[in-house]
Amino acid sequence: TAFENLRDAQRLAELPPWDPFDSEKEWGLGKWLAESGVSQARINQFLKLDIIKENIQPSFHNARALYQKIDTLPTGPRWNCEVLEITGDELDHLGKSKTEKVHFWQRDCVEAIKTIIANPTFKDHLRYAPEQVYLDEECTKREYEEMWTGDTWWELQVQRHCSSRLQSSNSAQGKLPVGATVVPVILASDKTQLSTFSGDKQAWPVYLSVGNLSKDIRRKPSLHGTILIGYIPVSK
Repeated sequence: TAFENLRDAQRLAELPPWDPFDSEKEWGLGKWLAESGVSQARINQFLKLDIIKENIQPSFHNARALYQKIDTLPTGPRWNCEVLEITGDELDHLGKSKTEKVHFWQRDCVEAIKTIIANPTFKDHLRYAPEQVYLDEECTKREYEEMWTGDTWWELQVQRHCSSRLQSSNSAQGKLPVGATVVPVILASDKTQLSTFSGDKQAWPVYLSVGNLSKDIRRKPSLHGTILIGYIPVSK
């Protein structure tokens, strides 16, 4: 995977895991500054504080140097921009429908899925086979919680012939080829996160995750179980 390739390259070059930062603590500081949401001007002010310059002495002295380091880190699926022409329902002075060009930023969804599944952080939180969970030994009370406990995944991937009360015997591959698994794709957009670009352009962010990943991980933004894959442009 991409993560394994990065690890091997770092080991070959005898680089520490926190490269290009000087130490793990400096990496933590840079991560906090980048994710805090403060402006670059505020970051510059913070880094100019005497207590920071004299005691911590980070290798980056301003926001520009910090983001230059960040730009050398793996970025995941690359971004692509497509210019779309939208026809509205308003008419111009000639009686023709008005048009507007908008920028549609997007990332490859398949690459985003690969990034999530290949992330070693999630190795204990991913499921590749469905489960049927029952609350009683008679198998009369079914529990549905995670996506892999649902009927659709089961029907696609497994055919099971029950010969005991616990339905634990004789499994066979379902409609998928042997060795294949279901990857439920989850797309979401949050209307409270309308992003403002340069000028007066605006767009709705779109996020992707997969049902193979536990919902406890998906719903925690800090764990990065959800990836930003695009911006839906807002026309004027």
